[in-house]
Amino acid sequence: GLGHFQCSPGEGVVVEVAPPPCLMWGVQLCSWYFESMEFATRQSSLNGVQAVLDDDGVFRGVIAHKDPGVHNWIDPEHHDHGTIGIRYLFPETVPQPRLTRMPVGELDSYLPSNTKRVSPDERAKIEAGTEAFAGAEDGTTCKPFTSNNSRSSACHFLWCSSQSHRTSRGRR
Repeated sequence: GLGHFQCSPGEGVVVEVAPPPCLMWGVQLCSWYFESMEFATRQSSLNGVQAVLDDDGVFRGVIAHKDPGVHNWIDPEHHDHGTIGIRYLFPETVPQPRLTRMPVGELDSYLPSNTKRVSPDERAKIEAGTEAFAGAEDGTTCKPFTSNNSRSSACHFLWCSSQSHRTSRGRR
């Protein structure tokens, strides 16, 4: 589904949704004109491998101009408003997300206590994994491949030759 967000500096928008059973899911921010934001060097999107669900099975991502110290931070790349897309591949249901805008200072009291937080050092490692994936300098090669399954004629993925590279991209 598609929607829009508005987030001024000093604010955070909490995106909440319980992802349904499905093959893959992801949340992506785009410009007002639905242009992809920088995803190779910024965390402007998260998928089911990268994201961490809270203990209640809910994805809680935070759109904010500065890293709020939450694992599921989604960087709007200095855009005060834009488009948000939440996609599921072959879902059993399609849940409605909830977006809640608030001052950044209220995030800690709003989010559950078990929402995964990250330190600046941990964020740097996440960002290094994103940049390594975008242009691996270790000789790792990544290439598209197609997987056929019973529900679709073809699913397209990116396969990396190095297990460590795949692991660093997964950010777990």
